[in-house]
Amino acid sequence: MHQVYGADLGGPIIHERTWRWLSVRIVQLLTESTTRLHRAIYGDNTRGTSGT
Repeated sequence: MHQVYGADLGGPIIHERTWRWLSVRIVQLLTESTTRLHRAIYGDNTRGTSGT
């Protein structure tokens, strides 16, 4: 979350955010194939490919 949005989930700012704010960010991380969360859940299909 911090890498993409600069939001430290352990910091005090998270308590000022709504659940909707958090859920929108999580969904965005899941749908963007370059994020670590997406790769952790769906696998990394880009490694080991030659591109041909």
